[in-house]
Amino acid sequence: MNVYSIILCILLIFFIICIGIGLYFFHQAIDAKSEKPFISVNPHDTLTSDDHWYLQNKFVRHITMEKDGLKLHAGTISNKGNAWVVIVHGYMGRLEDMISQARQFYERGYNVLLPDLRGHGRSDGNIVGFGYLDGLDILDWCKELEKQGASDILLYGVSMGAASVMMCADVEGYPIRAIIEDCGFSTLKGQLTHIVKRMVPKVPSGFLIFCLSLVLKIKAGYRISDVDCMKHVSHARVPMLFLHGDHDSFISMHMMEDLYAVCPGQKEKMIIKGGRHASNDKLRPEEYWQCIDDFLNKYVKI
Repeated sequence: MNVYSIILCILLIFFIICIGIGLYFFHQAIDAKSEKPFISVNPHDTLTSDDHWYLQNKFVRHITMEKDGLKLHAGTISNKGNAWVVIVHGYMGRLEDMISQARQFYERGYNVLLPDLRGHGRSDGNIVGFGYLDGLDILDWCKELEKQGASDILLYGVSMGAASVMMCADVEGYPIRAIIEDCGFSTLKGQLTHIVKRMVPKVPSGFLIFCLSLVLKIKAGYRISDVDCMKHVSHARVPMLFLHGDHDSFISMHMMEDLYAVCPGQKEKMIIKGGRHASNDKLRPEEYWQCIDDFLNKYVKI
């Protein structure tokens, strides 16, 4: 065996190892049906007063949308007027996680759309979109709302849901009036780097992300680089409100600061003291919703 054959064999073995590692991390993070050891999922076993409000609300309807061979599910709560809010849950969540926020917006006069992201809740799919596929789905939901007469649409998302709505910040041709993001990440690459360092701190994060990138496009239909909220926010066409807790260990508050810095237009931000991940509205509800009210009163008229 000559030198070139040896080098070729080494490269082939290295490639196979990389693919194997990439498939493992794909299964851990992108496969919507696998267990996720690095997060805690709310079992939602105990019904709250907000849950009872939702279940007993006679204006609640469940609708579906066909896309990419999948049936995507959402709940709606009809209100007076033509202003809508699309409320988007986070990673491995479901619409039921967002009912307390839905009630708050409903009581402010909004019709409400609560989508189950693809691969989550009652929506079909085996792939986590990490905001890229989800942002495209949100735009299609907005089209459906526009067909029903929606004249003003507000987007609100938490965590991965926040990334999903930020991916819509620079679009044209939709009646989107403002975006509120709570603890969203700036880029998928940056967030995966953070997660990998937590899961396997002794292994270079860049190598593992490279391995994942080898299989992601083929199996999920998008690249890590496609999920870049910074890019979309830097060309935002609507007012944006950025919310983040200063004790968030899952998505760094520095990501919010980066997003706020590149946003070129009308913008506001609020840092929740002591706030952890995806719980800011529960920790300081009065401050949280007063900030949202001030933002909406300033930039959105319904």
